[in-house]
Amino acid sequence: MDQRVPCMLCGSDSHERLCGTSRYDIKVTNVICKMCGLVFINPRQTKESLKSYYDKQYREQYTLVDIDSVEYRAGKRAKAQVFINYVPENGKVLEIGCANGVLLSEIKNLRNDISVFGIEPASNLAQSASENYGFEVFCGMVEDYPRSTVKFDLIILDHVLEHFEDPLQSLGLVRDMLSENGVVYIEVPDIRQPYGDLEYNFFQNAHLYNFSYRTITILFRLAGFDIIADGIQNCICFVLRKGTVFRKEAIDFDKEGEDYKEIVKFLNVYKNRFRINSVEGDSAKKHFAEAVITTEIGLERGMQKMYLEAIKDYALLMVAQKDYGKGLELTSKYFDSLNVNPLEIIKMLMLGCKLADADSQWSRFGSLLNEIQKALKEEKLEKDNGL
Repeated sequence: MDQRVPCMLCGSDSHERLCGTSRYDIKVTNVICKMCGLVFINPRQTKESLKSYYDKQYREQYTLVDIDSVEYRAGKRAKAQVFINYVPENGKVLEIGCANGVLLSEIKNLRNDISVFGIEPASNLAQSASENYGFEVFCGMVEDYPRSTVKFDLIILDHVLEHFEDPLQSLGLVRDMLSENGVVYIEVPDIRQPYGDLEYNFFQNAHLYNFSYRTITILFRLAGFDIIADGIQNCICFVLRKGTVFRKEAIDFDKEGEDYKEIVKFLNVYKNRFRINSVEGDSAKKHFAEAVITTEIGLERGMQKMYLEAIKDYALLMVAQKDYGKGLELTSKYFDSLNVNPLEIIKMLMLGCKLADADSQWSRFGSLLNEIQKALKEEKLEKDNGL
């Protein structure tokens, strides 16, 4: 049973729905808080179902990254070369969400004096890391990690924070595990830098939160961290140290958070641009080109219908380009409302391309389209009359 939750950051119950689908066509609803602009899944799985999911399903479902590949190890080695500079002699490193332990093994290879530890919720990966590299890996969630007097000089959360049920509570636990002069490395996706299709790629059912720079830095203040260094390149990354813990009452979320309307507009612009410039646009352009080349009137009826629909789709997309920059959501209802004459749009496009003998081309192509339209009307009339 899924549960509805208020905004983790500001506590507001007022939010706006962004979409209802995620990667692999998994049905989850992402919303945006109208107070602070945080994007999160609501409703979502319970704590118990999340634990079971990460133990048994997550790595089987998310196979786009091959964690056993040479490329994956090379990327982790590059990060390890940076991380070791933050660790004192004989220091201790903890990675939360260590997967199969590749990053920790690379840190150990570069600096044998460093002691490495891992936390990993997937039992098969935790076992693999421990058996292959010989270091201690706790299998479970960070909130279940046994409290001890051991403090860590570097704690790594590399694309992990967005998976936590309660990032604020989890960062509080991380702070308690950090040595006095220790640092935390955090990297997360950036809601202002999406990639691919929003609903079928960027939004993921495993990502309970999608942060912007502004919302995540508020989170750090509430958790009691100061930013030492940061960077934005595809994702957002930070190096943190212990700082002052801020109370929620001390933060003006309406002022310091994201303008949620601005984020909604940004995401709509992105979604529309992706729709027009990628799959649907490419498909429409392809069929438009085929239809331009094909000047035979005696096309098979099914092909006639396909070409006419593709031409109309392309015309609609061309008209819609003037609106996608306004941040409107180009739904099917929007397209239905457009008053578009495909023939006029296509004529304009052909003449605009300055094709050789454009007027003659248009005359032949226009005749083809008129013939197709006439045939389709006759077919519809026959169906309506039961012939």
